[in-house]
Amino acid sequence: MRSRFVGLLGSVLNQDSCRGDADRTVHCGPAGVDYTVYITDSTYLAQYSADSNYGGGSLVSVNWATGNHKNGLLYVDLSTHAGKTVSVANLHILEVSVSENPVPCSFYEVAADWAEMEATWNDRLTGVPWTTAGGDFGSLISTETIARCGWEVIDFSTIIQAWLDGSKTNRGWLLHRDTVSSVLLGFATEEAAAANRPYLELTLSS
Repeated sequence: MRSRFVGLLGSVLNQDSCRGDADRTVHCGPAGVDYTVYITDSTYLAQYSADSNYGGGSLVSVNWATGNHKNGLLYVDLSTHAGKTVSVANLHILEVSVSENPVPCSFYEVAADWAEMEATWNDRLTGVPWTTAGGDFGSLISTETIARCGWEVIDFSTIIQAWLDGSKTNRGWLLHRDTVSSVLLGFATEEAAAANRPYLELTLSS
């Protein structure tokens, strides 16, 4: 999985004790360190084209229509920050194509490993099927009300902390509509224009 890590260039905490490193991380005092970490992998799983892969595209589609169910997958590489303590962990994600307002969307843990350029409705890796077609659902993290086009900011502090301290395995999020509807959600991915890419806003301490 590709790594796209950038230090946050916005506000920092405890500025008197901050220093900048070559990796563009902003290091601060005991109050914490601010980071921006971009989503590294994304795709969606389409029931109507069950053996097709949609990784590398600029859009993750999510809906639940009869015969046309789509689930989204997002992953962020947090290996650089393993063992750290989370104060803030907000996902910023741009909704670019919803026809109703508001629309609920549920974010689940993914229960099995997957690959961006291999995952399909049937398979999580090439030749390796999901336990259940459409993706293996872990625990429900949250259900969010998605506004009609624009940036969504979602607090994922609890699950990010669990991924960093190793109490849960980071396989990313599975995005799912829990009610039957023809409404299609479309989220910009890491392949979209730079200003539209999804990212985590983090404040961490050692």
